[in-house]
Amino acid sequence: ILSEEQITELHSRLKLTTVPNWKSLPGMSSQISALKTLLSDVFIRKHNETTLLLGPGGCCKHLLLDYCLHALEEEYSSAKPNIFSQGEYIRINLDGDYIDSDDDAFRVIARQLTAPMVRKKRMRNAQFKNMEFLELVLQEAQICDDPLLFVLSHFSSFCHQSKQTLLYTLLDLCSNKSLRICVVGLDRDCCITELLEKRIQSRFSQRQIILNYPSPTDIAQFVSATLFLPGTDAATKKWNSAVRRIVLSAE
Repeated sequence: ILSEEQITELHSRLKLTTVPNWKSLPGMSSQISALKTLLSDVFIRKHNETTLLLGPGGCCKHLLLDYCLHALEEEYSSAKPNIFSQGEYIRINLDGDYIDSDDDAFRVIARQLTAPMVRKKRMRNAQFKNMEFLELVLQEAQICDDPLLFVLSHFSSFCHQSKQTLLYTLLDLCSNKSLRICVVGLDRDCCITELLEKRIQSRFSQRQIILNYPSPTDIAQFVSATLFLPGTDAATKKWNSAVRRIVLSAE
């Protein structure tokens, strides 16, 4: 019988929001390297970047991003301050499937940007609309030098919005050398750049990171790394043996 501590550990590993603590994601070494390099360029070397994570649904695009951020936080744990730790950068999440217009998108961005600023007591009771408010908050981010990470899920939905104003605004901001901005789009369509207007294509880096479904071997390694527990006692050995037997039979 597993201890209560071990059961709690397994529960935390199986939560969708949990960032894995194993050394790597099986079958994604090249994607991990490319994304970590890009994030380091923005956070450390202050080069604004844009990229697309493309691949079929369920191929771990969000997990890859969270994993790379977590890995970089561990790698720079001795740095003071650690620019990759939560609170040192601002992450803005936008989902194109739930945003109907550019006005809605600016409103969501403004709402997400205010929370970190209010916690830092640099802004109080600011009441502005859409772009005016966004510009003010970005000016504040420039003053305190906070990197901004924009994560655009279902990127193709933003491409279908009139004039693609949001995408144009974000990519235009990337040309501002006084800001640190990274725009990461996630989508299933590997031909998504064909939907971008010419004025946006000229500003977009065209950098893409392609993901595929993991192979059966990669899945087996992933499951094993998730369920294997450290320890040499009889209960842990029995558990790991059962996991290994199930994984091998599934292969």
